[in-house]
Amino acid sequence: MRWNPLTSETARLVKLPEDLYPIDLHWFPRSVGGKKQSHAESFVLTSSDGKFHLISKLGRVEKSVEAHCGAVLAGRWNYEGTALVTVGEDGQVKIWSKSGMLRSTLAQQGSPVYSVAWGPDSEKVLYTSGKQLIIKPLQPNAKVLQWKAHDGLILKTDWNSVNDLILSGGEDCKYKVWDSYGRLLYSSQLQEYPITSLAWAVDGELFAVGSFNTLRLCDKTGWSYALEKPNTGSIFNICWSIDGTQLAGACGNGHVLFAHVVEQRWEWKNFEITLIKRRTMKVHNVMNDAEDSLEFRDRVIKASLDYGYLVVSTSLQCYVFSIKNWNTPLIFDLKEGTVSLILQAERHFLLVDGGGLYLYSYEGRLISSPKYPGMRTDILNAQTVSLSNDTLAVKDKADEKVIYIFEALSGKPLGDGKPLTHKTEIVEIALDQKGLTSERKIAFIDKNRDLYITSVKRFGKEQKIVKIGTMVQTLAWNDTSNILCGMQDTRLTVWYYPNTVYVDKDLLPKTLCEKDGSEFSKNPQIVSFVGNQITIRRADGSLVHLNISPYPGILHDYVRASRWEDAVRLCRFVKMCLEKRERKGLVAAAPDRILPSAQFKLGEKRDFMELLGTNRFHSWGRAQERCACHPVSTAGMKTLQLDGEGTYQCSLTGLIFEVTGRVRITYSLLSWSKFSSLVEKPWIVGGPLFDVRCDSAPALTSIQFPHSLCLGDDGAGMAFKVLHVKGDGAAIEPSAAYSASHVRWVVSSLSPVGPLIQSQEPVQYHGAVILYKAVDEHPSLSFRVYVATNNDSFIKDISKAVKHSNKKFVKIDKPPVCQKLLQNGKRYRLVCEPEAEITPEEIEFVDGSLLKLKSYIEVYVEKPDEFTLSLVELDSDATVWKAKLRERDWLHYDHNKNEQKRSTGYGIGTKILTDQQLLAVAKQFGRQWREIAIECLETEMKDIEEIQAMEGDVNMQKFLVLRKWRDRQQSSGTAEALLRSLGDKGSCDLELLQMLQVLSWKDLQAGGGSGSFPIQPFCSSGILLGFRKEDAKASSLRGKFRLDLLKECE
Repeated sequence: MRWNPLTSETARLVKLPEDLYPIDLHWFPRSVGGKKQSHAESFVLTSSDGKFHLISKLGRVEKSVEAHCGAVLAGRWNYEGTALVTVGEDGQVKIWSKSGMLRSTLAQQGSPVYSVAWGPDSEKVLYTSGKQLIIKPLQPNAKVLQWKAHDGLILKTDWNSVNDLILSGGEDCKYKVWDSYGRLLYSSQLQEYPITSLAWAVDGELFAVGSFNTLRLCDKTGWSYALEKPNTGSIFNICWSIDGTQLAGACGNGHVLFAHVVEQRWEWKNFEITLIKRRTMKVHNVMNDAEDSLEFRDRVIKASLDYGYLVVSTSLQCYVFSIKNWNTPLIFDLKEGTVSLILQAERHFLLVDGGGLYLYSYEGRLISSPKYPGMRTDILNAQTVSLSNDTLAVKDKADEKVIYIFEALSGKPLGDGKPLTHKTEIVEIALDQKGLTSERKIAFIDKNRDLYITSVKRFGKEQKIVKIGTMVQTLAWNDTSNILCGMQDTRLTVWYYPNTVYVDKDLLPKTLCEKDGSEFSKNPQIVSFVGNQITIRRADGSLVHLNISPYPGILHDYVRASRWEDAVRLCRFVKMCLEKRERKGLVAAAPDRILPSAQFKLGEKRDFMELLGTNRFHSWGRAQERCACHPVSTAGMKTLQLDGEGTYQCSLTGLIFEVTGRVRITYSLLSWSKFSSLVEKPWIVGGPLFDVRCDSAPALTSIQFPHSLCLGDDGAGMAFKVLHVKGDGAAIEPSAAYSASHVRWVVSSLSPVGPLIQSQEPVQYHGAVILYKAVDEHPSLSFRVYVATNNDSFIKDISKAVKHSNKKFVKIDKPPVCQKLLQNGKRYRLVCEPEAEITPEEIEFVDGSLLKLKSYIEVYVEKPDEFTLSLVELDSDATVWKAKLRERDWLHYDHNKNEQKRSTGYGIGTKILTDQQLLAVAKQFGRQWREIAIECLETEMKDIEEIQAMEGDVNMQKFLVLRKWRDRQQSSGTAEALLRSLGDKGSCDLELLQMLQVLSWKDLQAGGGSGSFPIQPFCSSGILLGFRKEDAKASSLRGKFRLDLLKECE
């Protein structure tokens, strides 16, 4: 027979032969992964004559198959509809194809098998054997799991694909809940009669139990919601509707029982909402006792109440109510009729149905629809999906060690696109709810019940996954602060600041608050963590509301808003009021920033940080007592020899080093453009990039990098971190603190490091304007004007770009710093008085640290008189930078150029260096040849390392580096070009430079020239070296150069 629960219509589907007695029936799966099955309207019917029958929706028997000796007691399709399992009185378990062909006999035993169920992955089968339950994989020789489950014959079992839990019931008058490893989670009290039927709802949140004249509705943890006593005899089979709102039962008196789930309840703060009828909800405000009634066109399937919104899904539509106005909901139609899960965040919510994942705003706009390989939305639940304002995390069911992480707004994978992978299977996941995307953390529990935390933002290198708890059964993040709670073994644990593990793991115990959990009974579940209240459901179904201290949450809010005075005042208040043990428990979030120096005394800051469980501020405070030091510069490398413990600041770069003992530090300025692929949005460059080396790494504890940003409101809404380049990859590591001028980083290992920033507001930069004048024969003047952030890496890139341009330029020394801050996206105009030709007249300022090609403004002046250049902000018409240029600013450059031109009759040497010449040059390089190659020849460190690994002889290593430079230069790989590259830095050995001078001169002589040969300045003091062809005797030449250099250096 066929019944329609909506219209109560009844029709006969098929008339069976009188000698056929049906025992079990199971419909073919409707859909898999959102795709409707072709056989979805057919079912399998088992009978007492040992056969099963495949019957279409029209009632036609498609096939009858002899399956068992004796009655076929049960038959079940797997979740994909690709296989059928049957069990019978003969004790056999058989696997069939969907067309009814026998594939295998999985098991054979001496007693009847009364019930069977597929595992969630359709790779295992659960069946009964007397008093025992057996899980057997389909693969041969795989391990079989078997355990005694009841004291009497087991009559019924079921295995849910969403929560992976097992039900069983039998003649001992008990029903039980097990996990997939055979561990008992719940055992009922002794019932009046044997359990004859039980079944999970599709979403795994509820199950129903049937016995003689009894129907019970239970939560997934086992406790009972409702008990009905219909006069129906024993209920032999139960089946749920696909939306989980109603069920049908086959009764011993020949009737079919229909039931609907009502009186569901949702709570949030002062609101309580109850589903009183299938299409009616009642809203109760417990603060003022006001009540509202919400009516729906169709029956309610799912609902969620959180963050001030009620989201309700019916069979056809979705309703979004605001708690401020219950009368005008937002309504939109659903793509699929059956929503299996609703998750809410502060800004949007997620709907999960058979077709996919859909993220909507509370205005009803579809934001994104993330997808991942092998996605099956029908098996997702609140433990395997988590949502925050900017991130969506989904645990993969195919590989339970994997978590896919998506950007909420775009639906694209977050970070480098690779999923998060753990070493063991993951059971439950949860995203924190507050803060920036770059600091978003995910907590998860694995099958060993260990609790881990890690960052969701991942770039190539595996992110650090840190264990913070053991024997954790359930967890939840707070809705307003990044505070985590969990049931850990026999106690409730609250982690007030889980991010402590990324600063100092030893501080983590000081951030915990623990409470004895014996009052919660066995296997309690955390329902919610809203404000200061944690709601826990005990094993008997009762709710326990537990309040934690409000101070950590308030301190989180103060720190997030940079309200440091209020934060310190709160800490002082707590310190006076609480017992010493409670004070140690009150550790709240001190993020990666520092207190403004001018606001508090250092002793008060220490008290504040001690109360927070970290002394990070103490070492930062010592920076006020730092010593200025002057490095020695060699080929772009700067060297500091520090004699003892202290804090030292480099007078040239602004770097601040904190050391614990005597140490030698070498460092160089690098270009951001080389590492542009490692910096991804929303991160942007915050300051120069340095490569720091140290002869005793443990002695260098922290480095403070200068940044080029203006921190308005003490940096509110900003997050500083550092990019740490390691090999071919990079890691974005937390900063320990930041100030108005520096970002502090605790040294983990030494390799290129530079500051990054993420900001919710437009970023303002300290700017610089760099001037260059073209050196040519025309009386007119041509200038390049670069508008840049006051970032040494950027300014160095500009210098390189000018040096390698087709024209020759000289730098004009004018105060570069802008009087007004520059802002990304704002437009600026360059003005010249008197008028000049300016191209382009307007520019949009963008930090170009990551760009290889630096944009500039070209100024063309007809008459070489004095003139004024001004940079003006278009919006406000305010002058950002201004400089007056006079002829004497560039006259000495032109004079030097003309003098050289009059004394020479040659161009530059054009003969490419041979291998023999390069080998001779290589032998003249000193110990610091690697630094010279990186700085002067633009050789990458990885190339040098590859050469060193391939060649053991040091001279050959130098030769291979030079040859690599020559091949890269192609036709410009001459002695004169090499001399210019090395000489500009003024740090190479004199004999090396003289050798290159001689090689260059020989090139000229081979070309038939005479006279003197001009060489570009290559000493930092600006010494210009030259020699005449007549002076080319090596001995006198060498002595002459040494004498001249010594005089100049003195």
